[in-house]
Amino acid sequence: MQASYRCGFLVLWCAVLAPGVALIHGGSALFRTPAMHTPRDSVALGSGSMRATAQSRSPARSAFASHPAHVWSELRQSVHSPRGFLAQPRGGQGLQPSLSRGARPQSSLQPLSGLRRIAKTSIALGAEQATGMDPQAAEWGVGPIETGWGEEVGLDEEGRLPEDPKLLRGALPNGLRYSILKNEVPRGRLFVNLEVHAGSVDETEDQQGLAHFLEHMVFMGTDKYPQPDDLRKVLGRLGMSQLADANAYTDFRSTVYTLSAPVRGEAQRRFKEGENVQAAGRDTLFRAGLVEAPTTIMTPPHERTETSEEEEEEEEEAEEAESVSSSAAAAGAEKTEEGKEEGDNVGLVLELLEEMCLKARLRQDHADSERQVVLNEMRDAKDVSDRIATSYYEQLFAETLLPKRFPIGKEEQVKAFSTDDLRAFYEEHYHPSNMHLFVVGDIDPSAVLDDLRRVFAPYPAPPIPEGQAPPFGWATPADAEQSEWEVRGQALTHEFGAPFAQAYHQVLHPQIPTFSLTITTKEGLEANTLNRHLMEELLDSLVGMALDSRCELRRLREGDPGFSSVDWMYLNSAREGCVLNSLSVSGEAKSWERAVIALAEEVGGLVRYGLAERELQRLLKTLLMQYRQDADREETTNSEDKLSHLVECAETGDAYMSAKQRYALLEALAPAVSLEAVNRRAQQLYAFAGLHAPDASPHPSTAIFVCGPTGEEMAGVSDARIRELLQQGAQLAQPFKDEVEVPEFLCDPDEMDALQAELKPTLERVPADPAVPGLAEELGVELGVLSNGVRLAYKQTDFEKNEIAIQVHVLGGRATETALGGDKKGAMMLGVPARLESGLGKHSAEAIQKFCSLYELDLDGGCSSEKALFEVTCEGGVRGSAGLERAMQMLHLMLRNADQLDAVTLQRIRRQLAINWDSNTKDLEAFTGRHTMSLISQPTTHKAPDHRFCPVTPDDAEVLELEDMKRALRQQLASSNLEICAVGDFDKKDFEKFAVRYLGTLPERKRFWDDDEVFAEIFHAPMRNRAVTAQVTMPDDVERSYVCMAFGSLNRWGVFHYERNLFSDFPGGERRLDQLMKQHGDMFISRCLTLIQDMLNSRLFKSIREQKGFVYSVALEWDPFHFMDAGYFTVTMMPVPSRTQEAVDSVKLVIEDFVTNGFTDEELEDSREPTLVEIEENMRNNDYWLSLLQGIQSDGTLPKSMASIKDIGGMYQSLEKADVLGVARAAFRDYQERLVVCKGVTGAELKQDVKIE
Repeated sequence: MQASYRCGFLVLWCAVLAPGVALIHGGSALFRTPAMHTPRDSVALGSGSMRATAQSRSPARSAFASHPAHVWSELRQSVHSPRGFLAQPRGGQGLQPSLSRGARPQSSLQPLSGLRRIAKTSIALGAEQATGMDPQAAEWGVGPIETGWGEEVGLDEEGRLPEDPKLLRGALPNGLRYSILKNEVPRGRLFVNLEVHAGSVDETEDQQGLAHFLEHMVFMGTDKYPQPDDLRKVLGRLGMSQLADANAYTDFRSTVYTLSAPVRGEAQRRFKEGENVQAAGRDTLFRAGLVEAPTTIMTPPHERTETSEEEEEEEEEAEEAESVSSSAAAAGAEKTEEGKEEGDNVGLVLELLEEMCLKARLRQDHADSERQVVLNEMRDAKDVSDRIATSYYEQLFAETLLPKRFPIGKEEQVKAFSTDDLRAFYEEHYHPSNMHLFVVGDIDPSAVLDDLRRVFAPYPAPPIPEGQAPPFGWATPADAEQSEWEVRGQALTHEFGAPFAQAYHQVLHPQIPTFSLTITTKEGLEANTLNRHLMEELLDSLVGMALDSRCELRRLREGDPGFSSVDWMYLNSAREGCVLNSLSVSGEAKSWERAVIALAEEVGGLVRYGLAERELQRLLKTLLMQYRQDADREETTNSEDKLSHLVECAETGDAYMSAKQRYALLEALAPAVSLEAVNRRAQQLYAFAGLHAPDASPHPSTAIFVCGPTGEEMAGVSDARIRELLQQGAQLAQPFKDEVEVPEFLCDPDEMDALQAELKPTLERVPADPAVPGLAEELGVELGVLSNGVRLAYKQTDFEKNEIAIQVHVLGGRATETALGGDKKGAMMLGVPARLESGLGKHSAEAIQKFCSLYELDLDGGCSSEKALFEVTCEGGVRGSAGLERAMQMLHLMLRNADQLDAVTLQRIRRQLAINWDSNTKDLEAFTGRHTMSLISQPTTHKAPDHRFCPVTPDDAEVLELEDMKRALRQQLASSNLEICAVGDFDKKDFEKFAVRYLGTLPERKRFWDDDEVFAEIFHAPMRNRAVTAQVTMPDDVERSYVCMAFGSLNRWGVFHYERNLFSDFPGGERRLDQLMKQHGDMFISRCLTLIQDMLNSRLFKSIREQKGFVYSVALEWDPFHFMDAGYFTVTMMPVPSRTQEAVDSVKLVIEDFVTNGFTDEELEDSREPTLVEIEENMRNNDYWLSLLQGIQSDGTLPKSMASIKDIGGMYQSLEKADVLGVARAAFRDYQERLVVCKGVTGAELKQDVKIE
């Protein structure tokens, strides 16, 4: 279960550059670790990796990463394909206080949705205006655009926006609203949200935390399913993962329950025939314990406790209910013409929601057991970010209930809540007239509506007191569009236009790593329902894109621009009941004054002088191209993303349009976009900051919020000084000069013709693998080798319409730092992002950035301990081959001129690394994790750790010279060391033609190592061989703890320093093990460990969280190297500080019991079935196929082959219990002898220190 509570939007604000996220520039993360979860049988970037996003198809990323309202959203985005300013829909997302635990994913469907404001004229402005800007005095608020443009494009400005014709919406007579949408991706899957319009602002003074506690409790038992295990069983019958497919979150104004399940036939087939589910959309992070879970994981039979008579009776009731449900499912199954079973699951999902939200038991013993879970969740969040969030809300929303009703509640009240309290809140708020049901998936909407009526219609509407209007806005106009419905939820009263009680507030704390300034105003909501709203949003996006683009260009041109990000946010925040308009800047504490001046200079220049004509046309073309791409890909958009956007529109009252409808309207509006209109809009939007004239200042209805570390660097910060610096910056503002020429293509065709004629490159197809004849053809995979040694693996798909992804895998990474004289520390780690940001051929970094924006290209990259990676995504499909050719040209120039670096880039990289290092040093989890990796790569305490597995330090970066990075890049980017994988919507002939022309003409060069002994030296991973415990301490006002346990083990292929005796007890001996490895294409051990990880996480969750109450979450993760001769396991948790050692001992006991006594058949199946679900879904995913192709053309450096990806689901199905246990015993053999335990703790009296116990 997920509490959406007060520190949600700021949980990571002060750690934006902390664990896994670093070196932020202009809102884009230059370095990022890969996602925590690697899909089944895929190959991740590798351990200790960094990623770089250097060039984006957006003109510049809106720097939401550092903005308090967007930190969480930004960090949830994939490191691939940032959509720039439009990446974060500003509508319906709110300040994100509700997204601190298991947030809803951001939708990329409607980049413009929700930019709403009240229709008022702009405030008075200064004399210096951009062309056509007319200052006028008026009441507070961003005003509407001028009228008259509608006639030019033939649209009624006040006409209503269209609604997606696929949307079936309405309300039952009892007030239950429904929104049902058919979407066929993923196939055979539905996603359901039941929103209860009751959250923390519905609580009284003595109920704080009750809505969130109740959210936990509805999963603890219902009339039909009295025990948590009963709910687990019904989830299994529905073909759902125990944890991934059932979840919930609590917000200020609502509580939302989310379910995802197969649509047809799974319940009956699995129940009667024992078949494996083939569902989609499983998020393994839940099951692995990496994010919070909504339901109780099953207690294995050997762990179950004795049951009371009452529980026995309830079990009998549950069995009877299960039998009834199964019979109903069987009776409801019908045969189609093709003989497939239809029906049953949709109705059962709705019945389950009915049970939870209308028939919860709310037992006292369940409340007592779950209370500790809620308290642990509350304790985990008590860090400096929590205090910052509290201060921000108290400043911005002081006149509302928001800062007094954070959803997590108050500890003393949570400890005292009884079932009577829970029942009273439940009965008051949980009824159909206060609910909205959303269903999106591969469904028949009319059939879903029939099920909905059958399940929920029998419940009566609440009585309406005489003389009073219907409560909760339950009456929904018949035949009205969803955007015409009254928005439900508790109203929040704001004093718009009035001065803030605290116009200035600052929070300085030792644990805050960087400086941040946010200037904010707020105004009333207005839903996006009319054509004029869409026109306003179009102009707003162009203004925001201009600001982002200019800041990004400044960052690229200057090694130290003085800021990390300059951001603008115009947010329709339904959760907070207002529109938030804010500007922010972040940077190093020592440069805080320069950062403030830069903010004023950039925004002031945009407001006073406006956009240039060429700049506007480029941005407009880019914007329309992005929306055209969304429209092209609408049919392959995931249902979960559409559900998210549908919910957002309902919350804000926005019109729900299809991507095609939106693009058609925007294309029609584009001719009415003029330079005068955009420049006037820029003045309106930013007027509140007072940067329109050198002597101006922020409007009185504006709040200034400052964060930063304590110390001399921030000693001079104050309200007066901030305002003084803003005026200085405004005085420096200059008109923007758009001098960068953007080419249509990067390579000169005559030069390429000459090069191709000289080198005569060819492509030779790789013969079929005799071990699996015909498999490549069956899977649609092509393998080839270019005449210069570049290896190719590619697959044409239509999974993602008109999109192509190409990856370049480079063996080496940081591994080469210890071989043949070695590279300097971090040479390749920093060389990759430096290469990405240093331009391509004769084109500058600024030109490449605009080139990517204009032609829908992304250039991404990263480096790990054993490899480097470059990735390009581009348009394909019906859009022709131009996008693919541009992508290949980018790769050609980047790889051909491998050492094209410049001094400004190196300066920027050093500065950003220093910011990252300081941020991690102030973060308990990152600091503890850093020392854990240091110890695990240190064979004994008396030997130095292997620096290749530790972060690059600022000192390392300072001694690096350009030539060091150039040398590393030249060595590793040799043609014979490159493996190219491509998946997407392309014509194979086009791909092969461009591969020969642009990759085949790269200089032919061999790897700098050729023999096995050198390879073994480079890819040897020293691991700890003696147990050690370390105590990490850090100062903080609140006592918290974080524990990281780690030990060396098997790599992806079952190797641990090539010790075969690890498998001496394997059933059937080494001969059988070799047979199984051959059968699985050397993936047998990896697949076993995938299931072992899941089973152990289930056990840990049950024991450490639920039975003993030590933690809110605990996660075991296997991190296998692929080329290195080892891997490692980690266990991370945040235990109660006073019970840290008990928690560590309990983890050891769980692992020991698992290895010694084994596991049950049911445990194995509970792990296997969701894995099959995930594989089924991933097989229609481009990223997954890229991971499958990686390594198949490894030129003998990996054992991976086509046999490794043969019948993956069938291979998992074939795994036998005894064999899986045998692998577990090998992986965990004598692990305690080499176990590293790092215990991190904070406290007011503590100093930063690390001690070896």
